[in-house]
Amino acid sequence: MLGLVMASITLTSAVAAPIAGRLSDRCGRRPTLLGCLGISTVGMSIFGIASTVPALFFGRLVDGLGGGSEATSEAVMAHITPRKDQTKTFGLVAMASAVGLIVGPGLGGLFATLNVRLPVWIASFMLLMNVILIAAGFQETRSSDSPKQSLAQPNRSWPKLVGLAYTCLMIAGYGGLYAASLMLHDIHQVTVSTAGFVFSVAGVLSVLQQWLILPRLSRAFSDHGIFRIGCCLMIAGAAVIWAVQIPSNYVNTVVGVSLMSMGFALISASVCSLFVRGSSTGRSMGTLQLLKNIGIGIGPLLLGYAFDVALQGAFLLVLLLALVGLVLAFIAPKQNQIITLVSTS
Repeated sequence: MLGLVMASITLTSAVAAPIAGRLSDRCGRRPTLLGCLGISTVGMSIFGIASTVPALFFGRLVDGLGGGSEATSEAVMAHITPRKDQTKTFGLVAMASAVGLIVGPGLGGLFATLNVRLPVWIASFMLLMNVILIAAGFQETRSSDSPKQSLAQPNRSWPKLVGLAYTCLMIAGYGGLYAASLMLHDIHQVTVSTAGFVFSVAGVLSVLQQWLILPRLSRAFSDHGIFRIGCCLMIAGAAVIWAVQIPSNYVNTVVGVSLMSMGFALISASVCSLFVRGSSTGRSMGTLQLLKNIGIGIGPLLLGYAFDVALQGAFLLVLLLALVGLVLAFIAPKQNQIITLVSTS
């Protein structure tokens, strides 16, 4: 039941994100952000005051309707950042998310000791503050592209292949991290704090990677190359856990989770830059959010079932999904090929 409550937000978010992306292209980023964050504030507030299970589900579903704020925010970042710096910028966004994943659960647990609803009320207040800040100080960034800019968009096969690769990798990533948590609990039988330490280590390494290493990678490799490096790191992480005889060494699980998380972060940073498409940036970011939600919804369920059937089978499945993603990333045309095609046209 807890798993369903947590996953229910992806149902409405998967629908809302592409719609919000299109609306941000048509109506502007500012009103779309205000609407999405306002809806999320209402949904989180309902969740905070709910006293029945249906009310909890309703709050999560309403919160998911505001899920387009992430896609719209990424569209804003794409508009205000020069093309050559976009991967680095999206890396900083991914770093901020990693910090939230490290700090948020700890603060939530601390506040919950005072009152079980307090973390949700604080989240509602922070959402409301975002609404107020955007209403007071955010300036519209959307502008109509010139005909020359609107022509400089990828051919249709390219985003489809990269999108399919991204979906496979999101299923592998979210499912693999969930399977790793099951491994820590069922096989290593560690305490909750020790399991949290593993994911904190992975989060810290991801933050350091996005802060210190990604800017250098973005100078040496294309977005396409960074995407492939992320695939390889995710494959390596799954292989480290899968290849060791079960029950594996605790250290192997730490290394595997860290590599998967670092690969996850590089993929998330590079794919946003790959999907920037001129005047349709909001729609593209909305599509990415939809694909991410598919990974969140399917990954833990699929890998959890695989873990029940065969412990090593779960990480073998992660490995195979990541390999499929890597192959699709190699098949997809490179950016310079796309630019040449557009210029020739």
